[in-house]
Amino acid sequence: MKSVSLISLLVLTVLCCGCAKYYGKSKKVILQHPETLEFVDCQMDRWETAKSFAENDKCIEEYKKKGFVVWGER
Repeated sequence: MKSVSLISLLVLTVLCCGCAKYYGKSKKVILQHPETLEFVDCQMDRWETAKSFAENDKCIEEYKKKGFVVWGER
């Protein structure tokens, strides 16, 4: 019985640590081009998985390469 409790606690700890890894990261980033004043946004899907965060980071980097700067985050 004690080993089942320890295993359950270990699994719960691992799951919580995985979720906490992305806590506080922006789900939506608004970028603006300083010359054209055009606004674009990179937004996560509703599932908020590691893949979603990676795709959002990639979107942001692609716009930064085009000259956009981060205007706001939510």
